Amino acid sequence: MDKKSCFALLLYSIVFISIYQDWLIQIESSILGDEFDGALTFFQALWPYYSFAHPARYLDGPSFSGIPFAYSFSDMMGGLLPFTATGLAFSSNPILIYNLIHMIFLLSIPLALYIRAREIYPAFWPAFLAGLGGFLPFFVDQRLHFQLCFLSPLILLPLFYRRISSHPASSLLILTGIFLWLASVSVHLFLFSIVYIFLYFFLDRNRFGRLRAILDAANLKNRTGRLSAVILAGMICAMGLLLLPYHYTGQHYGLSRHKIEAVAGALRVEHFWQPMQHLVHEKAASIPPVWALGLALAVFAIIKGQALIVFSALRYFIFLALLFWLCLGPMPFLLDPFPSVAPYNLLYEWVPGFDRIRATSRIACLLFIELSLLLPASLYALQKWPTARIVFGCALVAQTIHFARSMDPRPRLDLRQALASPANPALRQVRAMLDGQTIADGYSGIRVDPVIYLVRARQLCAEDIWPEERCQMVFRDGPDPGASATCHRLRKEDFQIGERVRRGQALMIAFSPAGAFCLNEKTAFHDRTITLVYRGPENFETRMRLSTPAFRDSQAPVLLYAARAPRRRGNYTLQIRETHLLLQSSVEVY
Repeated sequence: MDKKSCFALLLYSIVFISIYQDWLIQIESSILGDEFDGALTFFQALWPYYSFAHPARYLDGPSFSGIPFAYSFSDMMGGLLPFTATGLAFSSNPILIYNLIHMIFLLSIPLALYIRAREIYPAFWPAFLAGLGGFLPFFVDQRLHFQLCFLSPLILLPLFYRRISSHPASSLLILTGIFLWLASVSVHLFLFSIVYIFLYFFLDRNRFGRLRAILDAANLKNRTGRLSAVILAGMICAMGLLLLPYHYTGQHYGLSRHKIEAVAGALRVEHFWQPMQHLVHEKAASIPPVWALGLALAVFAIIKGQALIVFSALRYFIFLALLFWLCLGPMPFLLDPFPSVAPYNLLYEWVPGFDRIRATSRIACLLFIELSLLLPASLYALQKWPTARIVFGCALVAQTIHFARSMDPRPRLDLRQALASPANPALRQVRAMLDGQTIADGYSGIRVDPVIYLVRARQLCAEDIWPEERCQMVFRDGPDPGASATCHRLRKEDFQIGERVRRGQALMIAFSPAGAFCLNEKTAFHDRTITLVYRGPENFETRMRLSTPAFRDSQAPVLLYAARAPRRRGNYTLQIRETHLLLQSSVEVY
């Protein structure tokens, strides 16, 4: 890095400390976030390291049984192995290593934005303001799940893409490394990177020139060309090895999500201007007011031709519109007769892996990357008033810090103390991993079909991989728990239904059953379709599929689902009918 980049990193570190000062004081014993998600990401980050010492333990957890290959390169962050191995070579404290990795990659996001911005804005301060986007509420909130902390290589992808024309061989090598690393850390990030580069390629006027540069670089008649050809072939093979098991297991074990389910994790238009106290985890897309003003000034400067951007103004605004539409998820408005116009539906249908994404709101990382790079153009709209530029820049820094510090109301988890006497499945899973023991029970947000779970459980018990007491617990009601008198039935208390919904959008329903699952001849009791009937200004009937994790616990978090809502305004009576359940609720459509 040059001196200016080092200075930018120093300033970002100061901003970082001003935001996370409470966490830094307890870095050896605390972890950001709540007990379930915080402990689960700790497990995912360190599991590749510990699985080398105890390879037979990989399939212990019920969250991963029956899907032996699906998570080796997705939720299990294999790409972190060099970092965890290096850290643990110097320290025996895995909590410290986890937090240090967390810090390093959180700081790399604003730095990567700064490096990208320097290519667009040669001056230091505009590029520095672009890097502040790494502290926006969206990025601050996503740190709980850890995966989006590794965005910095994805942010740099377009930088090396544009260098293909001048340095095709080296650019191709770097792009290949970034794609492979993203795939080994989070397949979601890899899928997002594919979309990101495709949109750049689609809007690039010199796209065919770059393709010709790659083909010319892969000329087998010279040494450099042969190396480029090997890199290109190796990239294709490696992608296949990483992604085919991920896609195959999803299809084979029925882990794909229906598009209507993914609506629950998508953004809505109103999320972008919600007040801080109303922000929802994974949907914290609120843009600070000063940022909103800056983006408006940036658009004005671009239209007037005062600011430089990567594409022409029209192409760039089309680019932003596509990213915005994409992060709204599969069916953002659920309007008939055109429910499939959302661009996410094309990805869902045609790109392997997108049918597995739960929180489609995370795709908004691409939008916020571009908004961060757009913001410095606002300074060019104020170039006639130097004092206004200084005041505006200071206001951007102050409000970014304020919003970031206001983001995380969840209590910090003292992981060292919690692991001493783990009180929930996620912590017991981590404790067993650190001790190299059989994981007695585990928790994951992955929704595994209970039928598949039981089939795999029988195999693990038959091969004496699971301890006898665990097998007795799973099969205490016989091979078919559905025949048991203690079989859990859906209750009114299991549902929390939204009282208001915008016309044509999705009604959010929280489902939190705490009992054991049951089976019938064909389906799992907690993997079923229920009927919803609306009566009011218009009467219609719709259906919603409930799909819960196989292993439930009374402390497990509530799961959100989305159901179609009426298109006409008014007050409705909603009935949910199931074999042993009739639930009635009032819903206002506005």
